[in-house]
Amino acid sequence: MKMSPLKNPAFATILALALTSLSSQAAIALLTVSGGTNGSTNTATIDIDGSGVGTTSTAGFSASGTVLPTLAFGTSLTVTFDAVGVVNTTAGTDFGAKTENGNIRRAGVGAYGVTGGVFPPGEGNDGIQLLEGIIVGIDATDLDSSLAWQLSRIQFVLADANETFTIVNRSDTSKSLTTTSPSSAATWINVSSLDINVQGGSDLADAASLFMSSAPGNANNFRISGFEFEAIPEPSSTALLGLALCGLALRRRRAC
Repeated sequence: MKMSPLKNPAFATILALALTSLSSQAAIALLTVSGGTNGSTNTATIDIDGSGVGTTSTAGFSASGTVLPTLAFGTSLTVTFDAVGVVNTTAGTDFGAKTENGNIRRAGVGAYGVTGGVFPPGEGNDGIQLLEGIIVGIDATDLDSSLAWQLSRIQFVLADANETFTIVNRSDTSKSLTTTSPSSAATWINVSSLDINVQGGSDLADAASLFMSSAPGNANNFRISGFEFEAIPEPSSTALLGLALCGLALRRRRAC
């Protein structure tokens, strides 16, 4: 009696590895460093070499890490940061949208703060204060359409224990995360559950909104110091691979 392929250890291992490769990707971190500019927006480009290693030559940023899908090798990712002076906090399609312009105010080490709106320069400090924030745009036009760039983690620094910040998926504002940082030191917050994805071949200028949603009057005013990106298969590509694997399993089962 032949063993079903679904119970065959070798086949099970191949299936597990295939599915793991879809769900667990390496990532590239883009960190703010000294030497960057202020202004209403900043743009950084990450170049992916033929081995999947990410680097950047954009002043004010450093990049490190590796992506796994070979289709991402030899491509580039451009990220835009747009300062928000006042953000819309009303639930609905405009949740997280910019209602007043702001200006980026980098710290000496490069971390992002914002001025404008409720707190113009000279009022408070130059960190991200109540209702201020950053809109993140992701240009994935150089990526294969079967993949997407996902904003997976964001690094915050100098966050007061009483400050609350919110991250919103601007393509689906029902997906948002409101949290605090456990430490004033640089801390990564995982936002992969928000599915902030931009499909290869497209450019989304308003992919994510990050802002301070509540804070006491003496808040230290946090800054944003890093972003992490993963190259992931689009859901349709994942589904097709799953169907192909199931089809292979059924064919082999019938042959048993």
